Amino acid sequence: MNTPLEREPIIRVRSDNALELVSRLDEAIDALLPEALARGDRGILVTRLSGNEYTAALDPSVPFGTTQEQCSWTPRRTSVSMHGARHAS
Repeated sequence: MNTPLEREPIIRVRSDNALELVSRLDEAIDALLPEALARGDRGILVTRLSGNEYTAALDPSVPFGTTQEQCSWTPRRTSVSMHGARHAS
């Protein structure tokens, strides 16, 4: 008998204020802890999506009892030409 795959809970966190962002990330991790403890077989993965946006999720590749971070975002680089004009790359 096939059973449907369970979807892992994912919490998206976004803020333009750095202090608020840290607070919201802490809240997201705290919200995931009970489920992680109940399962006992996975940890929490925090992924940076942009400068002001993250996700927090249970992830079977993260060892139980740990929280890991990863970044899937590459910041845009800005260069200045000889004439002072800014160019995004």
